[in-house]
Amino acid sequence: MADALSEFKKYVFPKDYAELKDYPLRIHLISASPKILPMLSGKSYVNSLKDLERLKVQVHLNVAVQSYDGLTVKLSNGKMLKTTNLIWTAGVKGTFSKGLQPDIVRRGDRLEVDAFNAVIGTDSIFAIGDVALMKIDAYPKGHPMVAPVANQQGTHLDKNLLKPKNKWQPFIYRYKGSLATIGKKSAVADFGTLHIWDLIAWFLWSTIHLMSISGFKNKIMVGLSWASSYFTYDKGNRLIIRK
Repeated sequence: MADALSEFKKYVFPKDYAELKDYPLRIHLISASPKILPMLSGKSYVNSLKDLERLKVQVHLNVAVQSYDGLTVKLSNGKMLKTTNLIWTAGVKGTFSKGLQPDIVRRGDRLEVDAFNAVIGTDSIFAIGDVALMKIDAYPKGHPMVAPVANQQGTHLDKNLLKPKNKWQPFIYRYKGSLATIGKKSAVADFGTLHIWDLIAWFLWSTIHLMSISGFKNKIMVGLSWASSYFTYDKGNRLIIRK
């Protein structure tokens, strides 16, 4: 979000709003965590921080937002930021049907499940993905709330349900790596001990996401749209036209 706003400031704002090109637009990224992208390696953190600084994003770490009154953001370190625009990205929260016992609901509205994704205390209710919390030694706080976990749990549960219960296998998450973009031409990627960054990681991120789109026609259309945006910096028509 921060790097997208930075590129909006650099490429779109001066063109679409020429009369406001000298407006002092500043972008602050506030995180209560000691580092950004905490799920990635230390190298990825350092490189992503450099990219954000290159994009002139002011990063505030180990700082939480205490309050916002529509004009002023008050931070936990006592600092005040004057702004009328605050974008809050608070993560993911599970959503499930009513009627389940409240003692199985954990932080983030996730349902605690066993190694077979069965909801604790039940034998015919299963939960996968963001709504499931499976506590194991490798993930004491549950698996990451990302699409690969949900995909693997869904496939694994499907195979188990087609077998007698005494032949079920516990779920084991197969980590295939993590990617994150920072700006239009930069990204970071971790694959075990292998770390990739900058333009190569960005092309890798683009390729993987393009291949994950269903349908050959959709891949072509999205690929052409991305290529056009990459070379022209065109963000599409943002005008609302009424009679």
